Amino acid sequence: MFIICFCSGLIIFYITASVIAHCVYREWKGLAEDCAGGSITRADGNILHYAVLEKREEAAIEEKERVAELKKKR
Repeated sequence: MFIICFCSGLIIFYITASVIAHCVYREWKGLAEDCAGGSITRADGNILHYAVLEKREEAAIEEKERVAELKKKR
């Protein structure tokens, strides 16, 4: 009886811990994207690739300037 209760408790603990860890990771990733300023490439909708920023700030500034110049030409 003790083994059944112990194993059931362990299973419930692991399921709960997995769900909480998943939610925390999603929240962290959202905060990281917000701090980075959203999607830089505008192609994939996600600037984080395995937790590494695809472009740095200088590249983002250059791209914003290029987009602004293209809008002016239109």
